[in-house]
Amino acid sequence: MIFTSVAEGGIKNLAGEAGKSITFPDAVTEKGFLLYGIKTVSMVDNKKNLILEDIYKDKLHWNEDTGLFSITDLQRQHSGIYSVDSKKEHVFTASYNLTVYDPAPTPAVTPVDVTSDLCLLTCSVDKPATLLWIRDQEIQNQNRSALSLHITVYKQDRNSSYRCAAANPAENKTVDV
Repeated sequence: MIFTSVAEGGIKNLAGEAGKSITFPDAVTEKGFLLYGIKTVSMVDNKKNLILEDIYKDKLHWNEDTGLFSITDLQRQHSGIYSVDSKKEHVFTASYNLTVYDPAPTPAVTPVDVTSDLCLLTCSVDKPATLLWIRDQEIQNQNRSALSLHITVYKQDRNSSYRCAAANPAENKTVDV
C-alpha cells in the first residue's frame, strides 16, 4: 500500500509496511538512477538495470516496461530519502521520504459493562497505535499512540454498526462489533 503526500521542498512522503513492497511512482524509461541519500543504489542504462548496493540485490526491482523501481520485503532500515533521477526522454529528479512502519496491530474488542441501558466497550491492541471507534461511517472517538480506547453504546444507538480500527500511516485494521 502506498500513501503519498508532498512535504516542504518538493520531497514526497511515502509510507510502507515492513514485509511488504513499495513502488516509486516516477519512471526511468531508458537511462537514470535510484539514489538513497547520496549513494547510487541502481543505475539504468539502455534498458538494463545494474544494482550497485549489495543490500538491495534481492529486494530492488526495475520494471523494463513501466520504468518503475520497487523494493520488496521492506524493512525499517529502508526508511530514508530516495531520488529517482531520469537522464533521457523525460528528464527529472523526484525525491521521496520513505518511512517503513511495522504492521498495524490487530484490535480486539471486549465488553466492560453491559446493562439494559448501555454497553461500555473497550478496543485494545498489544502495541501503541492510533485507535478509532467508528459508528456507522462517523468517527466517534480516537486516540493516537494508545493501547486501549473505550466507547459507550446507549440503548437507542444499538442498531448502529460499530467498528474499532487500529491504524498507522501505512495501514489500518478493523474489527466489527
